[in-house]
Amino acid sequence: MYLPKQPVKVKESPFAVQKSRRFIAATGVAAFVTTAVASYFTLEKVRERQRRPDGVLLQHRNGKRVVIVGAGAAGCALAASITSACPDVHVTVIEREKKHVFHAVVPLAHVGHRSYDLNTTGGVDFLRSPATWNVTREAALVRGEVLRVDTTKNEVVVREDQEALTITARAETSEQPSKNVLTWPMGLPSWLLGASQPPVNEHRYPYDVLVLACGAARSLGPLQKFLTGEQVDRYRIAVNPGITRDCLVHLYKGTVLHVKVPPTSFAEGATGVRSISTMRYVSRQHDGTFIGTVNTVWRYLFFFNKQKFCPYMAVTADRGPSDALPIEVNERVMDFWKQRSVNFMPCTYITHLDPRRSEATLYNYQTQQKEVVNYQLLLLDLPLVAPEFIRKSGLSRSEAAEGFAEVNPHTLQHVNHANIFAIGDCAALPTVKSYGAVFAQVPVVSHNVQQQLLHGAHGTGEMSNAAVRSRFARYDGYSSFHIVMTTWRAMWPEMTYGGWRDNLSFPTITDAPLSLTNNHIWDNLAWADVRGFLNAVYYQWFLYEVMFYFVFTRGAWYPPKWFSVPSFGDDGTML
Repeated sequence: MYLPKQPVKVKESPFAVQKSRRFIAATGVAAFVTTAVASYFTLEKVRERQRRPDGVLLQHRNGKRVVIVGAGAAGCALAASITSACPDVHVTVIEREKKHVFHAVVPLAHVGHRSYDLNTTGGVDFLRSPATWNVTREAALVRGEVLRVDTTKNEVVVREDQEALTITARAETSEQPSKNVLTWPMGLPSWLLGASQPPVNEHRYPYDVLVLACGAARSLGPLQKFLTGEQVDRYRIAVNPGITRDCLVHLYKGTVLHVKVPPTSFAEGATGVRSISTMRYVSRQHDGTFIGTVNTVWRYLFFFNKQKFCPYMAVTADRGPSDALPIEVNERVMDFWKQRSVNFMPCTYITHLDPRRSEATLYNYQTQQKEVVNYQLLLLDLPLVAPEFIRKSGLSRSEAAEGFAEVNPHTLQHVNHANIFAIGDCAALPTVKSYGAVFAQVPVVSHNVQQQLLHGAHGTGEMSNAAVRSRFARYDGYSSFHIVMTTWRAMWPEMTYGGWRDNLSFPTITDAPLSLTNNHIWDNLAWADVRGFLNAVYYQWFLYEVMFYFVFTRGAWYPPKWFSVPSFGDDGTML
């Protein structure tokens, strides 16, 4: 007899990596599921922290009232700044619907090398940031459409959406609902967003200080005589970047006509060589968009060898790439376009458009000549229009304001109502509209609102409006934005008020040109080397969202200085 031999187990190191395909696949699936579940619960936890409990908010913030119309970049950043600086002030933010934090996150220039839609009919919306409804945890948030502002009673009349109404916002229901229904929401037009109208439920919100941060919508401008909203972003006519990208992909022959549409006031009064002197800043689109879109679309057609079959034409009523930008920027862009042989047509705009025949009549007001162009794809860079309630409320009475809020260009205070301010695209300011301008205006308006709350002339024994204005901080017209040159190269120009004269209420772009400034680490106009690459990385890697959520809305940094927050003394001077 003998005992059976015991099997000897092979010793394995507990730290050895198993090379089994089945083990690797199972580990990968487990890691993916774990990451997805952790991300879900993290996002839910962030959403739960979006605001303080209603009772606590009402108990601690029972002081004066500040109403902010608009929850975009300007509204969110301003609400966070005021609530952090004034612990007793009750802030109410009114927004029509959840949307992207600000449209400059993804400018139209990214149509050729992106794979998403922004505010298009495609329904792709994964870039939506929770910052709009999360960062203002100390503010009452109301989802509704502003119908009008009652300046005599200091009240904002809002038609609310009951599903998104927050209990923290104390409102007074009016007895008779308003009969005026706006067709233009606070962002893009309804025919671009495809949003349904909210139910009629009118409320009134009293305010001690009102801040308009509602932005501006894109408008067809002078083309509304030839086009309707249903014809845009459909066959052969594109506005939004996602639709533009899809049209370029499926285009194999025919002319691509890219037109920067001028404001209606310019097109109706443009006669003769001196017509450019009537162009104003207020209703112009974001000027960096057109230049970046030209560069991106040209690059797309060149890369896929479509230029021989799809001629590209860039048309603008400006005398250069953008008359609103400083001369140095225009010269740098024009040199680049000459190297690429871009078919650029300045001093030209559309006088007639036939969408059925796909024909556009172009008029050059310098040579006074007309040209009929048969296009296969029409790209439109549309001008801006302010929300209708601003004009209906008497906050834009001058014809030169074109429906935008009339404010002092330095203090951003309304010219007729001392307790009303405007910030961002809805303000009639003689500067270029951009996200950089918005963030530079936030600390100025925040300081001025605090001074108005403390010393505003609303009761007996208080200081006069003139004395209060002497304490205001002053905005110097700062604006900055990216200009896409190639896929991974970009300029980042900065500008301020240049030839400004206080006797000009609404100066034209020729009367008050902007001056180039430099607060960055390197040259603003450098784009062909590693500096331009780093500029491009800022928007290509979605650092807009990161900077907005973690820096700008936390009050940790506001332009123009790097990583600093402008602070002002009691006399309005910068400390």
